[in-house]
Amino acid sequence: TQVEIPSHGVFEKWLFNGQFPGPEIRAKEGERLRITVKNKLPEGTTVHWHGIPLHNAMDGVPEITQPAIPPGSSFVYEFDAAPAGTFMYHSHFGFQPDRGLVGPLIVEEQRVHVAYDREYTLTLTDFLAGEPAPLGRSKNASGEMKEMLEPPYIVLLINGRPPEAPPVFDVKSGERIRMRLINPSGATIYRFAIGGHPLTVTHTDGRPVEPFQVDSLRLAPGERYDVLVDARNPGAWPIAA
Repeated sequence: TQVEIPSHGVFEKWLFNGQFPGPEIRAKEGERLRITVKNKLPEGTTVHWHGIPLHNAMDGVPEITQPAIPPGSSFVYEFDAAPAGTFMYHSHFGFQPDRGLVGPLIVEEQRVHVAYDREYTLTLTDFLAGEPAPLGRSKNASGEMKEMLEPPYIVLLINGRPPEAPPVFDVKSGERIRMRLINPSGATIYRFAIGGHPLTVTHTDGRPVEPFQVDSLRLAPGERYDVLVDARNPGAWPIAA
């Protein structure tokens, strides 16, 4: 599928349902999720439900918890949406996540952990323009020679948008905003902040914590944070990552 990144060009990507990031999957805590993955790629694939505790058969790690889904075939993932929290899903096959196979998975709590007026999900990704480029060869732990790869990331995105054409998150003065921050990046650690507003961290990796306030926070690949932002400072403010 072709993806246009403003100011950077049009790129051929492998996507879930033709979207980058993939469509947000949202369920209530305790609901049964049943997701059919149809593999239209030229190679095998699996999907991992990052952060959800699952039986091995549904965990999506190729050749360890399930065989790869062959091209042209389908596989049904079925599991309970629990516990509540901010999670993600992604291919667990080579560099396929870098090609675009990532997306948010939100499990809404039965009992609200924190009060808020509006909610946004922010998926932070490093963007791979092409195939990983070989850097040379090195020995692994067993002494075998392996080719080293470095993905040529060209830009960092929030919800698939670059700094030149960023997403806009509208709020009203006085509202309390819940932001779900997700980092499915291949190799990028973000320092995240919002101009003119502190962040109150309420959840880390999907689980509630005693709330604490920060000016900025760091998200490593695979991490998620839920933060509250009190919109008490009118104007247009930058989100920096």
